Amino acid sequence: MTLLLVAIVPLIRDEPLPVRRLHMPDDAQDVELTWLPDRLANEPPPASVRIPVSIRGTTGLASVDETVAIVLWTERGIAYRLLSDTRSVGDLVLVAARLR
Repeated sequence: MTLLLVAIVPLIRDEPLPVRRLHMPDDAQDVELTWLPDRLANEPPPASVRIPVSIRGTTGLASVDETVAIVLWTERGIAYRLLSDTRSVGDLVLVAARLR
């Protein structure tokens, strides 16, 4: 009797996979955009970020804090955050729709 052992090993690359980041529109200088690969975004959002919002064809979370508007969502494996102390959550959703 012959025993055949097969090992499945994931492909390891020396260089990172290319990431397609979104970029801010020119007229949104008062909004901060940050991003992180979703696999690294393992911390829970702040307690004030708990309102579900529809954003860029998916569901994200928005803040209830009145001093800073925050919108979080994940798209194509990237976790995004928009933050502004001068705009509303609704404004941030509109800015997100214009990200390219």
